[in-house]
Amino acid sequence: MARPIEIIVDINDGKELWKLAVRIHHRWNVVSNNKEHFEMIFVDKSGDDIHVVVPASHMSVFNQKCLLDHTYTVSNFKVVPNVPAFKASAHKYMLKFIARTSVVDDDKHEIPLKPIVFTSCSDIIIGKFVKDVLLDVIGMVGSIGYAQAQSGAKKQQINMVLRDHSNNILNCTLWESYADQFMRFNQDKVDASVTTIVLLQYAKMKEEGYLLTYIKESVDEAKIDALEDRELVTMSFILHSDLEITSEHKPDAITPAGKRHFPGASSESTTLEGLCDGELTSNKLKKIIKLDKND
Repeated sequence: MARPIEIIVDINDGKELWKLAVRIHHRWNVVSNNKEHFEMIFVDKSGDDIHVVVPASHMSVFNQKCLLDHTYTVSNFKVVPNVPAFKASAHKYMLKFIARTSVVDDDKHEIPLKPIVFTSCSDIIIGKFVKDVLLDVIGMVGSIGYAQAQSGAKKQQINMVLRDHSNNILNCTLWESYADQFMRFNQDKVDASVTTIVLLQYAKMKEEGYLLTYIKESVDEAKIDALEDRELVTMSFILHSDLEITSEHKPDAITPAGKRHFPGASSESTTLEGLCDGELTSNKLKKIIKLDKND
């Protein structure tokens, strides 16, 4: 008799045999000690998620079996405590693939896409968030400060101020390849007066005021694309880069910016205000950001 499908929220280390129906919400590669492995976020039909690690020794087996945004039946994995200092999932446990892990039923499950729920700049400033769980943040680039364009004695970096629709601001520093990408993006803008929006996923917070940074170990490149019209250019850093953000109090000198609509979208939920205060599904995200099909 076939084992029943279980749900992510019930996962614990009290037993060894589990069987899940999941969608791969995110996937990224990690290089550590000159060895490469990949990690994922699984989400189930209830919207709960869990962090998954596929060790280097099993990467060749599962690399083509685990595709982003596909659904699968997954069983026979190891359940371990979710102990990283900054967690990609709030779940108490994480999953580790082993030689006996089974990944089958490609795209045979009806599992909805998981929406992106942004942590507001105001909540970051007052510390209203779970300190050890990675965050999703969105904001306009208000100004650009110090930039170290060439690497050498010093790492490449660029400092900027991100601002939300209520004029709460966060100081942001991009490092190394991400600093280079942003600088090239900014130089290539056709109209310098066009607003740039930065979308950050899985950002980690550590104190210096308040400071956000993406997971440093990942080698997955940020995807940047410009959608140019009379109102907006969108830039997106998606999944694991080197990023730092520090919070400041809201300055009186900044004039409220009003609502800006993303190109190709017309609903209230796709204004910056709607995004900062609400949630963004993957379908809406694809309307905002045109990702390279080769990525």
